[in-house]
Amino acid sequence: SRGLGDVYKRQGRIYESRSSNPAYVTVDGQSQGGGRTLAGGITEIKVTGRANVATDAEAVFLNVAAVSPSGPGFLTVFPCGTTRPNAANVNYVGGGVAANAVLAKIGDSGKICVFTLAETDLVIDINGYIPGS
Repeated sequence: SRGLGDVYKRQGRIYESRSSNPAYVTVDGQSQGGGRTLAGGITEIKVTGRANVATDAEAVFLNVAAVSPSGPGFLTVFPCGTTRPNAANVNYVGGGVAANAVLAKIGDSGKICVFTLAETDLVIDINGYIPGS
């Protein structure tokens, strides 16, 4: 069984869709400045092997933010390669910023997927991970 000692703390931005400011960067220069996610869109984000997350990690602790969404909606984070669940991790209204802490299981090819109901910029920071068995 796992205990709290099995959580490895890491920190860094792993996804940044905005490009209007040179400070909007990720820890490794990947997944940055790609622009807004369209309404109903799904963004695939590689998490393993980045920001010191082990390649065999099972799940990641994230801070996920919708920035200046075009209208009300939600974000759902789920393992890539699986069916999107009927649940929300972040609820938002148009404009502004809405963020939440998320524990996400890692899917195919070491990726998580993020669905958004309305067009929005996405910002995702990693705070830690749970290693594989």
